[in-house]
Amino acid sequence: MASTSRDIVPSLLIEFAGQEEFDYVITVCDNASERCPIFPGNTKRIHWNFDDPAASKDDDGRKLAVFRRVRDEIRHRLRLFAAATDK
Repeated sequence: MASTSRDIVPSLLIEFAGQEEFDYVITVCDNASERCPIFPGNTKRIHWNFDDPAASKDDDGRKLAVFRRVRDEIRHRLRLFAAATDK
């Protein structure tokens, strides 16, 4: 999101399946969790359920607030995860 000077670019996980080994694959919506491919090796799959801001029926201003809240929740969860798994 431009407001944080970072781009968030969705990617299809299937593009990476079988090409690289991952320690973790983290999905953040139910659809991604259900459709997540199988990864070889010891990849640990983790699912974090967040609200889907795109599904919000609010007006644009409130929808933007939902996107920002979810972005901040993901950032917080990733920081905790990184601290807990730091090797």
